[in-house]
Amino acid sequence: MQTTPMQTTSERATRVAELLMCAPSAYDLVYEINAWMHLSDKPDKSLAWKQWEQLYQTLTEQVGIPVRLIEQASEAPDMVFTANAGLPLPSKQIVLSRFRHPERQVEEPYFEHWFREQGYT
Repeated sequence: MQTTPMQTTSERATRVAELLMCAPSAYDLVYEINAWMHLSDKPDKSLAWKQWEQLYQTLTEQVGIPVRLIEQASEAPDMVFTANAGLPLPSKQIVLSRFRHPERQVEEPYFEHWFREQGYT
């Protein structure tokens, strides 16, 4: 998205219909499925919560972007990465992700259920 210097953050935010976020209630590093994941480098869960809350507050209160929430499944530690859930289209259709790794495939039914409840087809 190209913006002009005269556009404010909230003017650009009006182009975003809404965002999907997932609080890190079960976020953890319990497997390695890409080059950036190392079991020896565990996340700081307290810091993750603090950062998530700060991001949520910034988006909703300061920028004015509507944020929808999905509850994290306990067996899906990477579900917090909601950008990977699928591609919502303007016509209330969704192209759901089909994850390569079995560790992420457990997320698929949760995201599908959530989008169906929101009226996506």
